[in-house]
Amino acid sequence: MTQAQYASFTKVSVKTLRNIEKGNTDPRISMVNKRLKPDGFQLSARKLSRKVG
Repeated sequence: MTQAQYASFTKVSVKTLRNIEKGNTDPRISMVNKRLKPDGFQLSARKLSRKVG
């Protein structure tokens, strides 16, 4: 699969995909999930409670 085909498949623009792969941008979690979804993965984040002191 070419980069353009993969971008189309994951519904991400080719420019955005290139910038992510080159490290020129920090993608949002939703963007990362678009790239991971075809392989059955999902990224999530949650706040951890910490006690200070």
